[in-house]
Amino acid sequence: IKATRTRAEALVSLPETRMLVFEGYGKRMCKAWKASPDGIVQMALQCAFHRLYGKMAATYESCATRTFFHGRTEVIRSAHSEAKHLAEVLWDGAAHRQDKEKVLREALSRQTQLSREASAGMGVDRHLLALKKLAMGVTPHSPPLSSLLAKTDDLPDMFQEDPFAYSQTWLLSTSNVTTSWNVIFNFGPVSDHGYGVGYLIHDDQVHINITCFKGSPETNSPVFAAALEEAFMKIHEVMGPGA
Repeated sequence: IKATRTRAEALVSLPETRMLVFEGYGKRMCKAWKASPDGIVQMALQCAFHRLYGKMAATYESCATRTFFHGRTEVIRSAHSEAKHLAEVLWDGAAHRQDKEKVLREALSRQTQLSREASAGMGVDRHLLALKKLAMGVTPHSPPLSSLLAKTDDLPDMFQEDPFAYSQTWLLSTSNVTTSWNVIFNFGPVSDHGYGVGYLIHDDQVHINITCFKGSPETNSPVFAAALEEAFMKIHEVMGPGA
């Protein structure tokens, strides 16, 4: 029991977490902008990451596919070309506000499209996962945990190439579980040098819990929280005070 406790405490000590309670605006103002509240948060995350690292992050946003029998989840990939364009212009002092708003609305439109496609079962990640499992000889009728024992040496080339591996290394793993009765939601990062971001969008606040591993030289939850808050305020400057 003592050894188990020691191992558990060591695991608990690995991640660091920072809670950001952003009070600048929330769901109410996003709706006044005629913008998706979740889309605003996702674009703020993309801009904050790009601001800190100068690149886009493979991003996982969990999406429910509950309209299907036994439906579970699909991935909304928030790191798209429109988000990259937004991240590049949001802090550009030479760009006009109206031009920034146009870019932001294009990014939000693309995010909404991807969200709808994912919830309708038209995402790419579960499809690719099924193809990979089939290539490994795993079927819905295989014994439990059989995929852990399956050989991966003979997988098609695409599943062994660097671009595929990078696309599955989630530097931003995110989830929106907004409920009226909850104020804290979090989970750990899913890659060594990534962030876990759980958030709740209330009427006039956004509660975001950011986690990363203390041992990573590339991540820092307090620094990311500060960049995210700045991105939220930049978006507010672009969109205006609302109705």
